[in-house]
Amino acid sequence: MTPNDAHIISASYDNSIRAWCPSLKNDKGKVLHKTKERISCLAVSPTADVMAISLSNLRNELLDTNTGDLIAILERPTNVWTLQFSPDGQRIYGGCSNGSICYWDVSDLLLIKEKKSVPYLEIKGGRIRSEG
Repeated sequence: MTPNDAHIISASYDNSIRAWCPSLKNDKGKVLHKTKERISCLAVSPTADVMAISLSNLRNELLDTNTGDLIAILERPTNVWTLQFSPDGQRIYGGCSNGSICYWDVSDLLLIKEKKSVPYLEIKGGRIRSEG
């Protein structure tokens, strides 16, 4: 959900990202973005102005939540199965299929800032605590 709980943002098997308004009956969701690749995961920033997605072709994208326009490509050589913004929105963290955790600084989107490999561990979910 967006911070003011006005909309739910979802990724679907039809390769679309939609915004839903829970207060409207029969809302079919406004398509914000459509891609040719399967969307593996989606995360919305704390301010709900940007969202990050990971695609099945190893591509990760940062998108404008209002328009669905591409802002940047987040480089990564392996599948990212989970994405999460830090509570302050300054970093995007990813859990990868090879057991590594990576993150990008939002101000420097093309550089992976850290990678810690955990052999034989597939990271498929996670949460960031604001305590650090």
